[in-house]
Amino acid sequence: MMPQTRFRSPDGVQAQVQGGTPLPLSAPESWDALDTLEFAAVLELVAGLAAGPLGAERVRSRRPSDDIGWIRGELARVSEVAGLIRRGDGLLAEPIPDVTAAL
Repeated sequence: MMPQTRFRSPDGVQAQVQGGTPLPLSAPESWDALDTLEFAAVLELVAGLAAGPLGAERVRSRRPSDDIGWIRGELARVSEVAGLIRRGDGLLAEPIPDVTAAL
């Protein structure tokens, strides 16, 4: 199960979400920095490039983390994808059907 995180949404309302990162940075200390970086707007921009609505929602749920082990794992994934692209091997991302209702 993914950790739940409290954060301030772009409209200033505190919210609780399940994010794709473990142990996000402490929300009160990072809100101002995330606002300054326009983090919510960046997430929305990237979510617009997602293969489907589930991918877009997953992007929107991301939060920064200071967990070095998790960061290293994510960078290893990025390296793998970059290697595929450099070799000319395509990476096809397709939308995944939402089976939430069925479950």
